[in-house]
Amino acid sequence: MWQEEESLAGLLNLRGNDIPYNPVFFSHLALPTSSSSKPTLFIDLNQVPQRVYENLSKLNLLIEPYDALPQFCSELKSKLSADVRSHDYSQSLEV
Repeated sequence: MWQEEESLAGLLNLRGNDIPYNPVFFSHLALPTSSSSKPTLFIDLNQVPQRVYENLSKLNLLIEPYDALPQFCSELKSKLSADVRSHDYSQSLEV
């Protein structure tokens, strides 16, 4: 999960005005995992112009509402916990 606003603004070449006197915006970027095939940007959709939304979509980036982040994290945690429980750790490592 990437959450440094200034890094995301630079990485995605986007600017906002969520924070006074700074060209950044509140957002989080979830990078692909086995449960997600595309990077997912969580952002206030009301502040994303249609043209910007379309350009981000062309970059194969999923765009989700900022308030969907807790549910995404909860589902990811459950998925990762299930992956850990299903892994066979009974084999020892031989050196």
